[in-house]
Amino acid sequence: MKTNSASRTWGRFSRFRVILIGSLTIGANISYGLTTEEILGTMHTELTRSMQVLEEQTPPVHYLSYELTSSQERSISAQWGHATGESDEYSATIDVELRIGSNTLDSSRELPQQSNTYFSPTVSVGIDSPSSIKQALWSITDNHYKIAKAKFSQLESADQFTTESTREYADFSAGEKYHSVEPALALEWDDAWNDRIVALSKVFEGAQEIELGVVGLRAELNNVYFTNSEGSKIHQVHRLYSLRMEVRAQTELGARLSRSSIQHGFSLDELPPQDELLAIAKSLRDDVLNLTKSHYVDPYTGPAILSGRASAVFFHEILGHRLEGQRLRLARDAQTFKEKIGEQVLPASFSVNFDPTAHHLGKVPLIGTYRFDNQGIRARNVPVIENGLLTSFLMSRSPLEEFAFSNGHGRKIVGRAPFARQSNLFVSSTESISSDALKEMLITKVEDAGLEYGLLFEDITGGYTFTGRGMPNAFNVTPTMVYKVYVDGSEELVRGVDLIGTPLTVFSRILAADDQVDVFNGMCGAESGFIPVSAVSPSILVDQIEVQKKELSQRRPPLLSPPGSGATFEHHGHLH
Repeated sequence: MKTNSASRTWGRFSRFRVILIGSLTIGANISYGLTTEEILGTMHTELTRSMQVLEEQTPPVHYLSYELTSSQERSISAQWGHATGESDEYSATIDVELRIGSNTLDSSRELPQQSNTYFSPTVSVGIDSPSSIKQALWSITDNHYKIAKAKFSQLESADQFTTESTREYADFSAGEKYHSVEPALALEWDDAWNDRIVALSKVFEGAQEIELGVVGLRAELNNVYFTNSEGSKIHQVHRLYSLRMEVRAQTELGARLSRSSIQHGFSLDELPPQDELLAIAKSLRDDVLNLTKSHYVDPYTGPAILSGRASAVFFHEILGHRLEGQRLRLARDAQTFKEKIGEQVLPASFSVNFDPTAHHLGKVPLIGTYRFDNQGIRARNVPVIENGLLTSFLMSRSPLEEFAFSNGHGRKIVGRAPFARQSNLFVSSTESISSDALKEMLITKVEDAGLEYGLLFEDITGGYTFTGRGMPNAFNVTPTMVYKVYVDGSEELVRGVDLIGTPLTVFSRILAADDQVDVFNGMCGAESGFIPVSAVSPSILVDQIEVQKKELSQRRPPLLSPPGSGATFEHHGHLH
């Protein structure tokens, strides 16, 4: 899994993007020609017709769902005080989940010695008439049945599936029937934002070290229509505005450094006011210039504080992905926590839960929110660690022995099959202390270890982890603002390190948390694509962490200074 707050957060596998099939002018709802109930009714009528035929086939279909996603997007960008791009796009795509066999053994199961790809064929659709929807559903259902039938035949003939001892888990769990329709929303737009992002990008002009300063605003509205053979009819609306700022600098020896920020809102009004955004832009600019003057830190092992944002990514990467229950079904997975239900995995004062029903933390949007997952299961709060004890996993409709039903975490993007994934992660501690007290504890630990300094990880861009067997079960978190904290309390900005380690070791080293929490929003990439997630955590003190030197850029710095800067680079020594 990989994480990046500004663009693609927490991914592990390849990226995927939906195919865009048209364009439009955004500012109001698109007229689809059909109401929401008409679209859902058409989908369900065609699904019922399909099931009447397919459940009589040999082998039979035991489950079928249709998901139609209609997406509108608008984006604008600016660089160096000038507009650089604008786009309006629209797409409508149908996904199918079709399962042949029975809940016990169906066509979703992995073949022996093979791994599922989790890609799923899709079809573009026009949603202005019932006939266009029915035609698309008929075509893609036939395609999915033929693919599933061929695979199921291989499963039935595979020696691995001839004895009960090899069927450790059923392949599918039953779900409830839901009928839920959300009110429609418009993808609102205000042309004043064109001038605002131009003004924000102008903040990055002028310094000879800065080679890139960009600002972009992206608006996205997804209408998702879902129906299945259990009788559910669900319509959800997901609207999100994301304003991203990034500034990148290069030192005279070629090292590249960057700072970025992304602000989210479920409406334009939820984005910060312009004066606050200008302050953020100036802070990013100052940070990256200070980084160019900072020193590299040597590899280090010792105590450290992870800020709320840093520890949020830390828990997402090294804990959250190992609690995704569907992954624990896979023989190739290291299954770190599979046999640890009821055991202590964190200090007794710590608890962790995932709650996709939470919309905000204060005024900060939590982008991992949703009402139903992509398998038609209602979202719910799931405590996974209580007082340090592991109590549950995040479940899709692929069950485990002790967790036979989904808890609403089967998620995906268009063109992928659902998989158990994270939503909004919350870390809490019953014994929190003040931030000053946490720093004092750090200094005490540094003195006790006979070290010159500890580390403070203030901000972070993301990270990644590996959970499979046959490779080190390690993580790598990518900090951008790191400080040495000396025993006299003074701090020094440093650069050039990644936070690394292995999960069980580092969990055992967590000592304390402060009484302030922070939010990390981003896009998490794994088997079912890049999905929006949030993580909320206090700052934590870890008794021992390890950092390694970050990979250095070998790119030569520019020979000419930026236009208008009136300066040139002086070159000394070798490139970094």
